[in-house]
Amino acid sequence: MTGALLALLLSSAVPCAPIAGGIDARLPLTLLYSEALGPAVLRDEVDAAVSWWAQAGLRLEAGEAVAIPATAALARGSTLAETLAPARQLLSEPDRDARGVLVVLLPRMGPPDAAPELRGLSLAPGGEDGAELAEALGRASWTPVVFLSQHALRRTARGVLPTTLSHELGHVLGLGHVDDEANLMAAGTHRCTPGLTAEQRDRVATEARRRGSAPPPPRH
Repeated sequence: MTGALLALLLSSAVPCAPIAGGIDARLPLTLLYSEALGPAVLRDEVDAAVSWWAQAGLRLEAGEAVAIPATAALARGSTLAETLAPARQLLSEPDRDARGVLVVLLPRMGPPDAAPELRGLSLAPGGEDGAELAEALGRASWTPVVFLSQHALRRTARGVLPTTLSHELGHVLGLGHVDDEANLMAAGTHRCTPGLTAEQRDRVATEARRRGSAPPPPRH
């Protein structure tokens, strides 16, 4: 299924709750994918996220997806530093400092017997886990990154909407999980188009304007 069809599916699905606009901000995305894969799954997720966030008033600006050397899957190591070793290597590359958010498609995340396998994972400075992540990544600041698992995304059940990247970008923009299944930030999957609260939109607007205009983080 093409990205355009996925975006149409998302925009035409029965809404769980009103999305409502009002964010009025932009967020650049830098798209990367493991050279062992093609960019199709990544483009599908990005197109769906562009469609969903556009309805909320956030303009996602994504360029062409770029292949990177085969990146090891994020594994469940005995320590957070071991688990995030591939992310640390990726973020240490000299051209990985960018405005906005890095979006990286990996073959999978976690070992083959992991259940359930993560579809997406976001790493952003600040927040409750900021200090722990900084220590594990060996960096005081970094460009926020969202990892996507091609294996898990392709195994998504029929009827589930493509909201994984939209959800993970919500985390990057300061939103945590909520218990409301009609909300984009509910844990799990969606079978109807989710929305955001007015408070969530205000927080996203503030954070997106900051990330969209802030200079790249300094090298360490």
